[in-house]
Amino acid sequence: MLGTENQIEKSRVNAAQLRDYSSALMQRITSGAKRPRKEVEASIADVYKCIGLDAPTVVWCRSPREMSALIRLLRILIIQQQRKPEGEALNAFLKAMKGHQNQPEFKELMCSFTQQINFNTTRPTTFGQSIHGKLTSYLIRDLSAELSSTFDSRCNIDSRLHIESTLRASLRQRLDAIKDFMVTNGYMRASKTKTIETTLKKILQHLTETAEPQDSNSDVSKIDFFESWGAWDFYWIAAYEFAQVAPELNFKATNRESELNNWLTMLDGALAYQLFENFAFICEHPKLFLTDERGNLHNSAGPALCFADGDKYFAWHGCLVPDWVIERKRFITPALIDRQNNVEMRRVLIDIYGWERYLKNSRLKKLHQDKYGVLYCKDLGGRYWQSIFVVEVLNATPEPDGKKRRYLLRVPPNMKTAKEAVAWTFGMREEDYNPDFES
Repeated sequence: MLGTENQIEKSRVNAAQLRDYSSALMQRITSGAKRPRKEVEASIADVYKCIGLDAPTVVWCRSPREMSALIRLLRILIIQQQRKPEGEALNAFLKAMKGHQNQPEFKELMCSFTQQINFNTTRPTTFGQSIHGKLTSYLIRDLSAELSSTFDSRCNIDSRLHIESTLRASLRQRLDAIKDFMVTNGYMRASKTKTIETTLKKILQHLTETAEPQDSNSDVSKIDFFESWGAWDFYWIAAYEFAQVAPELNFKATNRESELNNWLTMLDGALAYQLFENFAFICEHPKLFLTDERGNLHNSAGPALCFADGDKYFAWHGCLVPDWVIERKRFITPALIDRQNNVEMRRVLIDIYGWERYLKNSRLKKLHQDKYGVLYCKDLGGRYWQSIFVVEVLNATPEPDGKKRRYLLRVPPNMKTAKEAVAWTFGMREEDYNPDFES
């Protein structure tokens, strides 16, 4: 009995240590552990060596927006060098860039590009393919397999699975939110992006006026952030770091310790990586990263995410919004909310404005209520089909804190009951809609 009690108490100590470690790890990931750039670059070179590649040319980027632009600038230069003599291609490229240096945001981008790509020593003739697949194979099938095997033989598989599942539960949602931001929004939502996007297209058009159509294809027009690497891909590697510092586990990575340390350095060293055979683009950690209690990007008073180049993003409980939504809340009115076609944006605006206040001030008339929701109508002074009909529903899936989000969904003006309106949102008839029997 005593042994069982000691085991339970030991488990509690482990759980507390693990919670503290995961909190500290999230802080490292979002704010940066201030790893020197040379350490990060050395770790990247070692990782490339492990998959049979030479060390790449490293380009540091201050934001996802800048990373996208720098990748495309370099691709444009390489296309030119493949089509023209080296000196002529470089001169034409630099001349095209200087033609836009009167734009402050592009001038900063050009400075970053020319400072990091040393044209006297770097002779890029091919960009190289993304190494995402090779890294996945190496990291998951090789390094991870041996580390887990070593862990299980020296400690036990239950301890490893407990550490991995705890880290996954505490970090995965927050890290996925960062990945979603990078992939779905990335550089697309920045206030300066449209100017840079237009400039890049002009440069490409100027340089490829006499080129064949395939020379100006999507190879330089789009960056696939689905193939970017970040903490969301290899945060689980930190399970072995915790096992090394936990006194009751005393795990040693033996002959793979240097490789493990390379990935831990990359985990600490930057927010994201875009890795190709000959070039590695590294996105620095943001200067500001604010979340709500559930780990979603959020700041009710200003930007939730800021990067070193001034790129900033506003978010309300995980939903990216225009700056005016946060900075000029007083201009949000029921009329403005009603004009929103995007359901998620409408929900955010009502959250900020206040649900009770909106229902009171928007002249919504309750028509019907049942266990499925509440059907409202807003009379616009015309015939009934010109009125606004909405149904208020609760999201079936609770948030991590147990609460369910409320939504107002637009429905046709011929709805008679709340159930009929909810069924319509699923493309069903009222008599066919029976969520109580859904699996």
